[in-house]
Amino acid sequence: MEDDDPTIRQFREVAAFLPFPKALESFWPPAPVPGHFNRHATAHAAAATQYTPVNAVTAVMLAVSVLRDIDDMGYPVQLHA
Repeated sequence: MEDDDPTIRQFREVAAFLPFPKALESFWPPAPVPGHFNRHATAHAAAATQYTPVNAVTAVMLAVSVLRDIDDMGYPVQLHA
Protein backbone atom coordinates (compact mmCIF):
# COMPACT_ATOMS: atom_id res chain seq x y z
CA MET A 1 0.00 0.00 0.00
CA GLU A 2 1.40 3.37 -1.02
CA ASP A 3 1.59 6.07 1.63
CA ASP A 4 -0.27 9.16 0.38
CA ASP A 5 0.33 11.20 3.53
CA PRO A 6 2.55 14.19 2.82
CA THR A 7 5.83 14.27 4.66
CA ILE A 8 6.99 17.22 6.72
CA ARG A 9 9.63 17.94 4.07
CA GLN A 10 7.00 18.06 1.32
CA PHE A 11 4.86 20.37 3.44
CA ARG A 12 7.81 22.68 4.08
CA GLU A 13 8.70 22.80 0.39
CA VAL A 14 5.14 23.64 -0.58
CA ALA A 15 4.85 26.29 2.14
CA ALA A 16 8.14 27.88 1.07
CA PHE A 17 7.54 27.86 -2.68
CA LEU A 18 3.74 28.15 -3.08
CA PRO A 19 3.72 31.99 -2.99
CA PHE A 20 6.05 32.18 -6.01
CA PRO A 21 3.47 31.93 -8.81
CA LYS A 22 1.56 34.99 -7.55
CA ALA A 23 4.76 36.91 -6.84
CA LEU A 24 6.10 36.16 -10.33
CA GLU A 25 2.91 36.78 -12.34
CA SER A 26 3.39 38.99 -15.38
CA PHE A 27 2.50 42.63 -14.98
CA TRP A 28 2.79 45.21 -17.71
CA PRO A 29 1.36 48.73 -17.55
CA PRO A 30 -1.26 49.91 -18.39
CA ALA A 31 -2.77 46.82 -16.73
CA PRO A 32 -4.13 47.54 -13.26
CA VAL A 33 -1.50 47.20 -10.54
CA PRO A 34 -2.21 44.05 -8.50
CA GLY A 35 -2.93 44.50 -4.82
CA HIS A 36 -1.02 41.35 -3.79
CA PHE A 37 2.79 41.25 -3.70
CA ASN A 38 4.14 41.09 -7.23
CA ARG A 39 7.84 41.38 -7.98
CA HIS A 40 7.44 43.12 -11.33
CA ALA A 41 4.79 45.56 -10.13
CA THR A 42 6.92 46.44 -7.10
CA ALA A 43 9.79 47.38 -9.41
CA HIS A 44 7.86 49.05 -12.22
CA ALA A 45 4.73 50.49 -10.59
CA ALA A 46 6.09 52.18 -7.49
CA ALA A 47 2.97 53.40 -5.73
CA ALA A 48 0.85 52.85 -2.65
CA THR A 49 -0.92 49.88 -4.29
CA GLN A 50 2.22 47.74 -4.09
CA TYR A 51 4.04 49.40 -1.20
CA THR A 52 1.85 48.28 1.67
CA PRO A 53 2.81 46.79 5.03
CA VAL A 54 1.20 43.47 4.06
CA ASN A 55 3.13 43.24 0.79
CA ALA A 56 6.38 44.16 2.54
CA VAL A 57 5.88 41.42 5.11
CA THR A 58 4.94 38.95 2.35
CA ALA A 59 8.10 39.77 0.38
CA VAL A 60 10.38 39.45 3.41
CA MET A 61 8.72 36.23 4.58
CA LEU A 62 9.00 34.73 1.09
CA ALA A 63 12.69 35.60 0.84
CA VAL A 64 13.48 34.32 4.33
CA SER A 65 11.54 31.08 3.92
CA VAL A 66 13.24 30.27 0.63
CA LEU A 67 16.71 31.09 1.96
CA ARG A 68 16.09 29.08 5.12
CA ASP A 69 14.78 26.14 3.13
CA ILE A 70 17.76 26.23 0.78
CA ASP A 71 20.14 26.31 3.74
CA ASP A 72 18.33 23.65 5.76
CA MET A 73 17.77 21.16 2.96
CA GLY A 74 21.23 21.32 1.49
CA TYR A 75 20.32 22.53 -1.98
CA PRO A 76 23.55 23.28 -3.83
CA VAL A 77 24.11 27.01 -4.09
CA GLN A 78 27.06 28.58 -5.82
CA LEU A 79 27.81 32.23 -5.21
CA HIS A 80 29.92 34.05 -7.75
CA ALA A 81 31.42 37.32 -6.62
